[in-house]
Amino acid sequence: MNSYLRVGIAGYGVVGKKRKKILDNISGIKVVAISDKNLKNKILNNEVKFFKDYKELFNENLDILFISLPNKFAVDATIKALKNKINVFCEKPPARNINELKKVLKEFKKKNKIKLKYGFNHRFHPAILREQK
Repeated sequence: MNSYLRVGIAGYGVVGKKRKKILDNISGIKVVAISDKNLKNKILNNEVKFFKDYKELFNENLDILFISLPNKFAVDATIKALKNKINVFCEKPPARNINELKKVLKEFKKKNKIKLKYGFNHRFHPAILREQK
């Protein structure tokens, strides 16, 4: 058993890079695999595997998957992670519609010890907040 949690990042754009920077400074966590369809100009150390397709991440032994993919892929990646008993933190909304959300919920209910979290980071963004009176 590892002395650290093995982390994958699906989507290595602006948000994925921010997540990696934060994760690299947390003890007990190690980013071991990243996927992004645009591999140009991506430089990582030799300890991180890089894949063009997020589906390849599921061939790795991951404890946690951070999903920062476009919305159209987030549900599929979440369900695949849950099926593989990987804890999920998704940067996107839970789903694009109620049918997608029901699919995620159905899979999540099968894995009661797996964590599933969503980041709604714009709740406190100045462009979203209204002045309270």
